[in-house]
Amino acid sequence: MSSEFKTPAPGTGHALVRLILTEQCNLRCKYCYASKRDVYMSPQTAAAALDAVKSAARSRGRADVEITGGEPLLAREVLLTVFDALKRMADDPGLAG
Repeated sequence: MSSEFKTPAPGTGHALVRLILTEQCNLRCKYCYASKRDVYMSPQTAAAALDAVKSAARSRGRADVEITGGEPLLAREVLLTVFDALKRMADDPGLAG
């Protein structure tokens, strides 16, 4: 899967990082745009995306993270890894915004 950076409204100065953990979904909503492919973010991609979050937090003073996908809860292992890393970043006084 992927991650992407977006710059929020002008003047906010922080980064928005969207982590797309999976395209898999078990809900089947009629309005949904997701392709529902059985694809998950790899641990290596998650690690690289988390490094980018850390870099963005350092350079911009803050990085907001949006976790999305099809249904991110279906990517449990990667989700827990991401949450643990984000918790460590939040507790790091050098990164806390």
